[in-house]
Amino acid sequence: SNEFETHLPLCRRRRWALGILFLVVNASAVDIIALAMTPLSLVAPLAGLTIVFATLFVQFGILAAREHVDRRTWGSIAVVLIGVTTVSAIGPRASVAITEENMGQLMRNPAFLLFTAFTVVSISVVLMVMASSKTRR
Repeated sequence: SNEFETHLPLCRRRRWALGILFLVVNASAVDIIALAMTPLSLVAPLAGLTIVFATLFVQFGILAAREHVDRRTWGSIAVVLIGVTTVSAIGPRASVAITEENMGQLMRNPAFLLFTAFTVVSISVVLMVMASSKTRR
């Protein structure tokens, strides 16, 4: 998006909107599958590393144009790595086993319902922005 659509505002960049859509949809689907198979104490720290890998990919020009990463960003990466390490080392270890019997109960959990609502609203907003930018052309 930064290479090809720099002249457009962020909300009208199709590649940016598509990237956000993939981020929301793919992350949600992968998180649901991962959380069904492994405890949160393992999945959450690995999910926190995605920003580190994305920044490294940008720094070295992997998958996109190479961009300079400044000191502040490297400091932020260090904070993320410290947080991931801390959570991995001293975070909670208990997890609820998901079975057919408790699946409905877990899906009625307010936290799950809030996450689902947020995901649906986020996807809807991205799709509306993409649709409105198409009609303006």
